[in-house]
Amino acid sequence: MKNRLVNFIILIIIPLIVCILTGCETLNVSGIEIGKSNFIRAVGIDKAAGNGNIRLTVISKKKIPMEGSTPKSGEEASIVMNSEGKTVFEAVRNFHTFSNLDVFWGHNGFILISEELAREDIMKYLDFFTRDHELRLNAKVIIVKGMTAETFIKKGNTSSMFLPDILNALLSETDGISISKSIELSEAITMFENGVASAYLPCAELIDAEKKPQGDLNKKDIILNGFALFKNNQLSEFATYGAGRGLNWITHNVKSGIIVVKDKTGGDVSLEIIDVDRKIKPVLKNGVLNVTVEIEETSNLDEQYSGEELFVQDTLKYLEERQNEAILQEAQSAIYLAQQYGLDPFGISNAVYHKYPIEWEKMKNNWEEIYKGTEIVVKVKSHIARAYLFNNPIRSSKKK
Repeated sequence: MKNRLVNFIILIIIPLIVCILTGCETLNVSGIEIGKSNFIRAVGIDKAAGNGNIRLTVISKKKIPMEGSTPKSGEEASIVMNSEGKTVFEAVRNFHTFSNLDVFWGHNGFILISEELAREDIMKYLDFFTRDHELRLNAKVIIVKGMTAETFIKKGNTSSMFLPDILNALLSETDGISISKSIELSEAITMFENGVASAYLPCAELIDAEKKPQGDLNKKDIILNGFALFKNNQLSEFATYGAGRGLNWITHNVKSGIIVVKDKTGGDVSLEIIDVDRKIKPVLKNGVLNVTVEIEETSNLDEQYSGEELFVQDTLKYLEERQNEAILQEAQSAIYLAQQYGLDPFGISNAVYHKYPIEWEKMKNNWEEIYKGTEIVVKVKSHIARAYLFNNPIRSSKKK
């Protein structure tokens, strides 16, 4: 009987008391009202002209509620807003002074930083985005090359193409060419906090659009073009095109891509990168550091312009040698650029530290000078595995 009474009190009386004492007006579930919120999808950070303040440009989407409007009622239109402040946080809070909607940052997927700010000190502009509980650490960080982030957003976004959707598509396809790479905020902060190795971030720029939709005469196309390389939290140089993929070869971030070489007749041959392995081997002898970067790559023959039979032993060896040269050239272009400016985005310092931890303590304070004078030798070994559906060319150069 006693146990039944206890169970009755626990199951009935206590919940009833809680419900009575909890008034509706004091109940707060911290919900987000969709109709009253402006969901930020990307933010650009610039230096404001004249006063030196921080200028933020944000972009979001909202459905058009009014009939007869343009775009048509019910369609989504992008909203671009600006705000300024002495700091990033103040500029963020200042959106509340004029926006009729609650600004919600939980959906922000991109942090776009102008080249001007990146050359100053990028970490102080990222600090807010790593601290505030509303922000996402998986937001992608991109450096805008050659213009302000505001210009990039306004010219890259059109009535037919929503800028964050374009950036999502481009970053999802980076593995297909391996010239750039998607880097999230958490990864970026880890690189910048390394202290010795150089951080790098993908860079984007605008080019003249091939097709301009009606009403978008100022439309520009967006491209991801290699990386922005940093020294002491400041943008130093850009590694674009071949140097961009060269950096990915050495950092083991090449996933796929096309290498075009010439066959013996001068015809173009397209080789698709299928598999890559990379090893960094430092050797410290008599106080002199030498580094060997070993790259092993496997590709498939995916296209040929000549009618020559390529899938024979001596011809395959010839193509593999040309492929080795192409990979070597890209890797060496990245190394030359990095060593010229004392930048180590490859993680060579980490390789030295892990192999020679005691000697590293004596080297780390002078690492930049040691690194500039270090011979970095790249060795490439590639293999063409197959030719997909046809080993022989679909047209023959031999006359019958």
